[in-house]
Amino acid sequence: MNSATTRAEWAVPARHQPRHRRRFALLVAALALALTSTVYWAWPTTTEYREMHGSYAFDVNDLTILNGQADNIVFSRVVGVASVDEKMGTTSFDVLITDTIKGDLAGRQVVEQLGFTETNGKTHTTVEDPDQPLLRPGSEVLLTLGREPDGRNIVMGGPRSVVVLDDKTNRAALRAERVTAAQNAKPVRDATGRPVLPVKQRPVHG
Repeated sequence: MNSATTRAEWAVPARHQPRHRRRFALLVAALALALTSTVYWAWPTTTEYREMHGSYAFDVNDLTILNGQADNIVFSRVVGVASVDEKMGTTSFDVLITDTIKGDLAGRQVVEQLGFTETNGKTHTTVEDPDQPLLRPGSEVLLTLGREPDGRNIVMGGPRSVVVLDDKTNRAALRAERVTAAQNAKPVRDATGRPVLPVKQRPVHG
């Protein structure tokens, strides 16, 4: 992601180099800096991984478990960015819910997602969720959300918590898949098979 620093361990100290060689080295360094700056500004949407680590208490790729731990599963249109917290590495998005599969959310809501985009267009995502796209205003998405004790709606982890929709998406089939997974939701179990996180009982709208 970041340009690698060239190591010149073979070079003799600058004070022992001929003057023309030092001038040549400075010219090369200046050219390299100029090229680096040009590439940086020419590609302002480069994706980088921000070192934000976490761990999941369950398999976020298992829909019957993921949907069991979700408070809300909703089809939404991303209206815009409500706020960005670069210190915490999160973005809050204003969304319009168009269909609710599980839970009670409806209408305009604010959802929070790990990851953010700087003012220069450079996007940061987490190491744990490189396959979860950061929400974009104007996009249609299926979101799997958890609710924090303070009432915030948080995008859950894993690539299946954000599904970006397009003209080729079979929404009816996607909806049916999530309804079935929510209706057959399983608790989170430890290594011995003992339930440690019960299924969150929320209304499922089949």
